[in-house]
Amino acid sequence: MLREFEVKIPLDNLEHVENKLRKLGAILIGYREEHDYYIDTRPCIDIVSTDSALRIRVSRDPQSGNVYGELTFKGPRENHGFAKVRKEMSVEVNDPLKMLEIFKALGFNVFIIVSKKRKVYQYNEYKVYLDDVEGLGKFVEIEYMYEGDRGWGSDIDQYILEIVDILGLPKIFIKESYLELMMKSKGENRGC
Repeated sequence: MLREFEVKIPLDNLEHVENKLRKLGAILIGYREEHDYYIDTRPCIDIVSTDSALRIRVSRDPQSGNVYGELTFKGPRENHGFAKVRKEMSVEVNDPLKMLEIFKALGFNVFIIVSKKRKVYQYNEYKVYLDDVEGLGKFVEIEYMYEGDRGWGSDIDQYILEIVDILGLPKIFIKESYLELMMKSKGENRGC
């Protein structure tokens, strides 16, 4: 099972970071518009109280118009200082809107939609996301994914902090997910 090691930093201007990424030789993987539909599974289990999330993501490439889908389960967070670390399972979905209809037909509703414009850069084995999230603002996410129970250890911590320094980012780390930030902005009081 994959584990996600992620830091999120709020920022007013993403252009400066993008210029630095290019100078470092980071590769632009893509630009996409994403709509994340978070499923309310309370007919069966209150997934939010378990600090987990079930999401259907609809990604659209604005240049080609192609639409991609993904169903993702994010497990509870593991204890860590400045980053968010959690198990993550995803599967590609050919028709994400049809999958959403299936969930609704089974009695599961959408309780939050997070919409964002996202540029994705690959820098060594790390992904750097430049996000403009509707209703929340702009963020940089640095993510490292690894398989199994391999410990995340200080080497990943140190390298992430080096990337933060190289990019000139403030060390203002937000551990909340976009889902949690959106819920706070809407006055909802459920953790996840």
